[in-house]
Amino acid sequence: MLDITGEGDNIMGQIWGSGTGNWNNAAIVDNNGRLWMSIGSGTAVAGIDTVSSTLPVIQLEHYKVHKGKYFTVTEYDGDVDIVAPKVWHVSTPDNTLRAHVIFAISSDTAGLIELWEGPTITNSGTGLTPRNNDRTATDATSFKFWTGPTVTTSGILIQTDRIGTYKPQTRVGGNLRQYAEFILAQKQSYLLKFTTDADNGKVTFNGEYYEV
Repeated sequence: MLDITGEGDNIMGQIWGSGTGNWNNAAIVDNNGRLWMSIGSGTAVAGIDTVSSTLPVIQLEHYKVHKGKYFTVTEYDGDVDIVAPKVWHVSTPDNTLRAHVIFAISSDTAGLIELWEGPTITNSGTGLTPRNNDRTATDATSFKFWTGPTVTTSGILIQTDRIGTYKPQTRVGGNLRQYAEFILAQKQSYLLKFTTDADNGKVTFNGEYYEV
């Protein structure tokens, strides 16, 4: 018999799989009567929790980190003035992937945050490099980010919010990611803009997204 957990939980029967004695993608029962599900070659298993009688799961966002499909992009600017609002440009690719995204901005000065869709850009600005949250993964992302673009028209305003002085960061796209994120359209441009109420503002920007 196969000890699936290393703790003496030997398999007593196989409900479904690739064939008797083959634990690839199988539902199996151990000698304590607990149901398990093998994953792939059977080297990883998921089992029912004996305390709560539930199947332990992780959130989709956490799963995307495990799969190397969750990314973070960031920037800090220590001197943002009233006459020169801080602007970021996001471009989505022309493919089947869609980005589930939230943006987070914090500042030591009060100000206005705006998210626009479909702006006219004459110069994209300076590129920002998204980093894979799984630092062992090498998967690249096809979404592009820039700071300081040249904007002719802003497009359609889809969200706005204000930050008070020393207020914690405001998340554009929702504070509870899984319930209130934005799904960006393919082959589209977006602008995120912060207009400070006072000069010499210290501003941070973080974008988090996963691809589906």
